Amino acid sequence: MPLTTANDISVVLSGGTVNIDPNASIGGDPSSSPIQNDVLNNLFADVTTDQSKTGFEDYRCVYIFNDGQTPVYAIKLWIASDFIGGSTMELGVENRDETQRITISGGVVTGGSFTISYLAQNIVSNYNSDLGVWATALETSINALVDVDSNPIFDDAQVVAQNVGVSTIIFDIKFSGLDAKRNLDKFLLIANNLTPSPTINLVITAPSEGAPINTIAPEINQSTTPPGGVGFFAASEASPITLPMLKPNEGFPLWVKRSTPAGVTAQERDGMILRFRAESLEPAS
Repeated sequence: MPLTTANDISVVLSGGTVNIDPNASIGGDPSSSPIQNDVLNNLFADVTTDQSKTGFEDYRCVYIFNDGQTPVYAIKLWIASDFIGGSTMELGVENRDETQRITISGGVVTGGSFTISYLAQNIVSNYNSDLGVWATALETSINALVDVDSNPIFDDAQVVAQNVGVSTIIFDIKFSGLDAKRNLDKFLLIANNLTPSPTINLVITAPSEGAPINTIAPEINQSTTPPGGVGFFAASEASPITLPMLKPNEGFPLWVKRSTPAGVTAQERDGMILRFRAESLEPAS
């Protein structure tokens, strides 16, 4: 299987599958149309005279995909050059690690088990009166899951347990390392055989859904509306946007903010150079 290379990384518009208009690239589903490299107005339209007089900020959203056959690691994304004069550019992504939660309530558990599933693989979690031991056993089972090629599904999931009052137990499954910043499939409840039955309730939720990998950017109502939950900064090689891993066919939305100060002098062919760097081999731990 050939390793993913730079030629396998694609950058496409947002705005829906058939969108070809950069001015409509303001979130929503990814487009099938790639950004045309070094083409005038390939992402932003010209700043008008009135906009430059009063000052102006607008936004665009693109998607970056790994179209190769293997993962890429230690991803860094930054602005290599923001052309002198005119507008300035900043990059932004939503940035969250995922936490999924198992809440057991309705009484004091005395025995039994529950069964959860991830990608059609079942895990049976047996009751233990020692909550720490129970959490460790569940964590071990989650990290033992493998894909169709017998590769571990998770890098290092952690299970943190706590008692809330006398009749509620919470297991938080936290994803970090190579699983950080990724929106994951959700665990499903297959069976609740905890006792006393049917008093004990079990619910699975996601208090924090991971981002930006595998997410769809909400579409803003107009290009001047700041996208919610996105922090912008002038990403540089020394201080880039970082992501731990991008698997084959995975992608993420990247927002670009253009700021035009009031009274700025017009700059012909104003723009920026965007850089993407990653490793084809998993870094040694």
